[in-house]
Amino acid sequence: STNDSTSNSVSNFHHSSSSSAKSANTDATLVKDHLCQEMESRLADGQLLLEFELIPRRKAGADFSMAVHPDNLCRNQYQDVLPYEENRVKLTPSQDNRTGYINASHISAAVG
Repeated sequence: STNDSTSNSVSNFHHSSSSSAKSANTDATLVKDHLCQEMESRLADGQLLLEFELIPRRKAGADFSMAVHPDNLCRNQYQDVLPYEENRVKLTPSQDNRTGYINASHISAAVG
């Protein structure tokens, strides 16, 4: 009976797909657990802090020209936290802010 064999094939495929998904979830959980243990170990022995300190504070050759413009220095809460010229938020110039400067940067992030 063809219907019975088709039904069994569909049932076997569904069961196989379900098993594969469970296996993938288990593998992902194991990887995540391993990474968490690794991170906790590196945090405990100070390695994580050392790695963080090696991250460059600024891009080589970065342009901060509008951020360091004399009219804008008062708009920077911290002198060492400045937006890169290439991705800073640009306001419409006004009487109170002739350069249209604000210490803010556009960011993008993946969602999902």
